[in-house]
Amino acid sequence: MHIDDMATLYVAALSAKAGSVYIGVGESHPTMKQVAEAAARGAGLDGKTVSITLEQARAEMGPVADAFALDQRLTSAKARRELGWAPTHGDPLATFARG
Repeated sequence: MHIDDMATLYVAALSAKAGSVYIGVGESHPTMKQVAEAAARGAGLDGKTVSITLEQARAEMGPVADAFALDQRLTSAKARRELGWAPTHGDPLATFARG
């Protein structure tokens, strides 16, 4: 999520009913591998990444490794519907790749 889009969502949420919850995400749903490759390009590593097993990830990262292994899709439909919010920076992979 781009900081400008998040700021716009926060401002829009100020007018929402107290206790409302909104998810600020774009419409692209990149995989963790795509994110890692884009970040590697941004870091000057030509998009090179190395995959590890879930067991290796658990050993290195602890329980959070399981969260990265899930197929999770979030939607901003409620924020769009109730607040009229829509992100304008729609390509997170391009942002990561720029570094």
